[in-house]
Amino acid sequence: MIKEIVAEIKRPDKTPKPSGAPVVVAEEGDTAPNIHYYVVWDRFQGVDEDVRSKIVFEAVKRGRPKDYRGLITALGLTTREAIAMGVPGYEGALAGNR
Repeated sequence: MIKEIVAEIKRPDKTPKPSGAPVVVAEEGDTAPNIHYYVVWDRFQGVDEDVRSKIVFEAVKRGRPKDYRGLITALGLTTREAIAMGVPGYEGALAGNR
């Protein structure tokens, strides 16, 4: 799972998103360099919430080390959970606009 999330974190903007890839939403916090990462992927179904967060933290550490230093939130969510939670920027990320 970490490998696929890292690949998506590193994927250049405007590059087509592979089918089945996770949706990664990075949102700047109120103060720099704070940042929040939400990874929406139905492969998280059945995975413990703490394990999901550890996976996302590790993926950010490997894929975007400068963001890792200011990482405040690292959530792994299913599509249903992301919609229910109202993850900021999720709809734009689905359209490929990161």
